[in-house]
Amino acid sequence: MILPPGPESAILGIAIASHAISVPLNSNRPESEIEEELARLRLDALVLPSWVDSPASAIAQRNSFGLLEASRAAGSLSSMTLRQTRETPILAQPPVDTASDSIALIFTTSGTTGTAKLVPVTHENLLVTADKMRQWFALSSNDRTAFVLPGYYGAAIKLSVLAPLLLGGSVALPAARHVHDLAEWIPDLCPTWLWGNPTFFQAVLDKLRSRPGMKLTHSLRFVVSGTAHLPQTLREELEETLGVPVLQSYGMSEAGILAADPAPPLMRKPGTVGLISRDELTIVGPKGDLLSDGEVGEIVVHGPTVSPDIGINAEGRARHSNNRRLFTGDLGAIDAEGYLTVVGRTKELINRGGEKISPYEVEKALSLHPSVKEAAAFSVPHPRLGENVAAAVVLKPESNPPTPDIKTFLAGHLAPFKIPQHVLLVSQLPKGATGKILRSELSEAMVHRIRTVSPPDSPLEFQIRDVWQKLLHRHDVGIDDDFFELGGDSLLALQMLLELEVIARRKISPSALKGVYPAFTG
Repeated sequence: MILPPGPESAILGIAIASHAISVPLNSNRPESEIEEELARLRLDALVLPSWVDSPASAIAQRNSFGLLEASRAAGSLSSMTLRQTRETPILAQPPVDTASDSIALIFTTSGTTGTAKLVPVTHENLLVTADKMRQWFALSSNDRTAFVLPGYYGAAIKLSVLAPLLLGGSVALPAARHVHDLAEWIPDLCPTWLWGNPTFFQAVLDKLRSRPGMKLTHSLRFVVSGTAHLPQTLREELEETLGVPVLQSYGMSEAGILAADPAPPLMRKPGTVGLISRDELTIVGPKGDLLSDGEVGEIVVHGPTVSPDIGINAEGRARHSNNRRLFTGDLGAIDAEGYLTVVGRTKELINRGGEKISPYEVEKALSLHPSVKEAAAFSVPHPRLGENVAAAVVLKPESNPPTPDIKTFLAGHLAPFKIPQHVLLVSQLPKGATGKILRSELSEAMVHRIRTVSPPDSPLEFQIRDVWQKLLHRHDVGIDDDFFELGGDSLLALQMLLELEVIARRKISPSALKGVYPAFTG
């Protein structure tokens, strides 16, 4: 299916997944990407919308699969129709009976780290997900949610449509153009809970703020955020505005939802991503050895929650063992009560001169600053340390603290070597389709940013610049530059101080650098 966001994609997604394999694709992707996806999916048929032009229409004419045209839901969902515009070729193999290990859906990953992968979801995956959500959120047939994210999001259709229906509940479908404006539809559709991502909830909050003095009447008992880290400030502001708990969830495309804050009256633990199922999630060391509670290692998932690995072939059943193991690449620890804390990604750890730093830890400290709305930590190359820590920060409206003040603030919350050497103020953070921060883009932008080199103005400034250029082996040092950003480290800084003592003919204490460089450990 290549349909615009709206109720049509939800209804057809359910219908197709009940009888065949449903593959929802993003209608806003470039034509070249859509063509690449269609070529490797080996489809039997493609569903296109009748009410808008689709970039896939021209591509479809160059392929032999069947074509179906979906009508728009006008007045009621039952008014939707499917019209065959090109006959579907006869299948090479007869269809098989639906079984627990039959594939219901296939999603493509965002592909931010390379070629997008195909992620199948079996009927068993859906049943296991629904049962976990029943336990975490105490969902029943009395509950109703709303489908607020695009249907090509794997987590959205699994958690906001299929799992609630499997539990006997109902799903409301707000008009796509008003999805962020809760005041427009929530009083009529009456959901008892919502699942979304931080980007959606930030848009909700912005929309509610644009209606000063309006009191939102709703029947929500909680909302759940997933797919990306939920900033603490966003959670607090959303809870204050809606008056209900905002729960954090953790999961991944290949295994669904793996941990979540439980709904009241059960306890939430700040700093964790919620409760796990002990029989499906463990923590292992570098050699694959099982770690005890409280120890940090790689998060490994196993059992029926894990999707089968189909590569590029999505034919027939995807028979797989319940003993399948998935190494997530995430680092975390489980406490004695079964709450999971995620501390970072194995590939995202910043190696600063042998010291391993998790971007998540830096971001958590940055989010405590009263002026910081959102933050992302990332690595930048360093000639002596290998890598150094940098951070991009989005400030709250009407806030403008100097970046040295932010570094000084971090000195009270992080070890010196974890403090970002450079704090970049930005209007927004680059994010992928699911709301995840694209750290690689931040690193690339930092490396290629244009520097302004301000020349010295006094004899002493010329002398200091010459010392820096000699020690750093650079010829582009300006008076506004940072010694550590240009490639210096603590040992080189001490050598620099000794040479400046000769020039100044007086003793300079290493502690003099602490006020300017909070991360200085000399």
